[in-house]
Amino acid sequence: MQDEISEKLAMGIDYTTPYDQFNTAIQQWGKRRQFKILRSRQRNLEKSSTIRLALNAYNNNLLFGDAYQLNIRGEEKKALVRNDALPNVNAVVVSDLDLRDLCRNQVLQNMDGARAEIEYEL
Repeated sequence: MQDEISEKLAMGIDYTTPYDQFNTAIQQWGKRRQFKILRSRQRNLEKSSTIRLALNAYNNNLLFGDAYQLNIRGEEKKALVRNDALPNVNAVVVSDLDLRDLCRNQVLQNMDGARAEIEYEL
């Protein structure tokens, strides 16, 4: 939270002005509203697919630490370290979860395709 405030101050946002306080409150409300909408949509989709429910339950119960292992070799790794371009832990976790969502969607798409093929053949 403190890092986010520091970033905002660096961008010229002063939380002591009424405008910035109001604008920040609206943005936070919008984020919470969007999350509730997406969560509701996801729950409705889970009702129609037990596989989606199981995969989402697995993703929701993952625990991430505050470190990661970078699997890059040689010069590429050295270049990242030299340029101070190593990803932070938050970016790594988000990337991992996005990849898991893509894999989940592929599994669900393949299951739907298989179900449609079986129904067609019968």
